Amino acid sequence: MKPIRSTRCPIASNATCSTSVNGLCGWTLGSCSRQSSSSFANGTRIDGADVSTSTLPDTKVVELNTIGELLRYQREWETLLGETPEATLFQTLAWLAVYWKHFGQTPCLRTLLVFEGSRLAGAIPLAERTVRNRLGTVRVLGYPLDNWGTRYGPIGASVSKILHAGLRWLSETERTWDVLELGWTSESQLPQVETAFGNAGLPTHQTKTAPVSEIDLSSGWDSYWSSRTSKHRNNVRRAEKKLAQHGTITVHHHCGETDARWDMYEMCEQVASKSWQGGSSTGNTLSHNSVRDFLRDTHEMASARRGVSMHVILVDQQPAAFAYNYVLNGSVYALRMGYAPQFAAAGPGLHLIHEVVREAARLGYERIDLGEGDARYKHNWRTGEVQTYHVSHYRRHSLLAQTLRLRRHWFA
Repeated sequence: MKPIRSTRCPIASNATCSTSVNGLCGWTLGSCSRQSSSSFANGTRIDGADVSTSTLPDTKVVELNTIGELLRYQREWETLLGETPEATLFQTLAWLAVYWKHFGQTPCLRTLLVFEGSRLAGAIPLAERTVRNRLGTVRVLGYPLDNWGTRYGPIGASVSKILHAGLRWLSETERTWDVLELGWTSESQLPQVETAFGNAGLPTHQTKTAPVSEIDLSSGWDSYWSSRTSKHRNNVRRAEKKLAQHGTITVHHHCGETDARWDMYEMCEQVASKSWQGGSSTGNTLSHNSVRDFLRDTHEMASARRGVSMHVILVDQQPAAFAYNYVLNGSVYALRMGYAPQFAAAGPGLHLIHEVVREAARLGYERIDLGEGDARYKHNWRTGEVQTYHVSHYRRHSLLAQTLRLRRHWFA
């Protein structure tokens, strides 16, 4: 499985300090480029990709470094996505292509395809980034989610088998990275991820993320709503009455359709720009220039695959509140919501979430992911919390990687 010469990702020296990537707070991205190698001891060469035979019988790993190469496997990827446990829209190849179009200038794309014979059995999307803090530059190889969602993982039915092949391959090729970090790993997949790292001879350190609040709708609306406290139900009813004092309330839902409904999306943008989130200089709501084009392209992509759940409340035909979500396989991810400040005293968020959850239940959606963090409003809506983890391996001979490991250990 070990190649004679592996590829390398030279690191530019233009990283600066101030943001957060893969849980490395206070660090920003630098840039890198990747060049393919040409010969392998136990592998073959496929269209410019790095290929190495795994130690599993009849299994090989192919590394692809461009979206164009990956798009050749779009049909197989889509089939594997349907078999992937806890799959989200962020694991689609279409989302990765849109993300890479907007933010792919700095990381190196390093997607590992795992083949069993001639059949694509799984994929591990990875990106190698350069980050820097006061101690120096660290190269981090991890999932390309970049905090847009709360879960991520290999694409395919068998997390164990895919990770076993991919991590073994990474352990036996030249290491251009200092930290190998699989973030946003769900608690249910944690044992399989830990085992795969162990089998590859890569010791790990776990870091908990903020818990993810969830709403379980598998038993239907009536069962869910009756499980909420009477105080909360009364507060929701009062909020609707208060909001009605401002004018006639109209609620628009747009879920699971291929029509992008740009008129509704622009209402969401309009409210987002007026909300307190829209006024933040470091925010990334729908209206912020740093992400606006990316989110619009993602909306177009997600709409085409019936993956958008969009909700707008109008008061006297004026947009007052919105919720914008992604959907895949009956699971909803709450991306953004907000309300216009002139309605704040009426508690429009209560009425909005009530309408969103009730509509999700009506459509047969079984789960709503409210995102990480313990914001107070989530307490009355959630039915439970889920823990996710960053599972990290730090190169033994990298001083900066080991310093980061110790820092995380002491400040965890």
